Amino acid sequence: MLLKTLALSHSEMGLPLDIFGRLPIHNLRVITENLMNFECLPEATNTLAIWGQGNAAELLHKVPWMADCDGYYWGDIDEHGFQILSRLRSKFPSIRSVMMEVATLKKYHHLTGAGEKAGKPPSNLTTEKQQAYDIVARENLRLEQEKIPQPALEDFITFKH
Repeated sequence: MLLKTLALSHSEMGLPLDIFGRLPIHNLRVITENLMNFECLPEATNTLAIWGQGNAAELLHKVPWMADCDGYYWGDIDEHGFQILSRLRSKFPSIRSVMMEVATLKKYHHLTGAGEKAGKPPSNLTTEKQQAYDIVARENLRLEQEKIPQPALEDFITFKH
């Protein structure tokens, strides 16, 4: 279990960034995003969930061991979520996103609400993510990840892809 390996006492804890950056972490899957996603993430071996508080996820560039990890970003399917993903990719080019593609947007379109404009379009998205961004920007949509039913999440987040 990750907690024993890192000598952590609780499954949910906060640490100052400088202490967090010194944890002896190597070769883990790391997922970052908002509080609700953090709280409903299914348990997964060798996985560390970080509540990035949206834009605070960008502070991870100050965490040296992140370069050794298999990074994932799990954000809302909206302009802001893709902006955060883009900024993370500027620091960690290999970071992947979870459930932020067109198929998820289409499947759960009935759960979308009105989005908010985020300014300049994001750069360095994959073709698949750019297509999803284009839809949410054109149609002014927001699909909050916490609205997706938990069983769908558990099926998707297997880390076998």
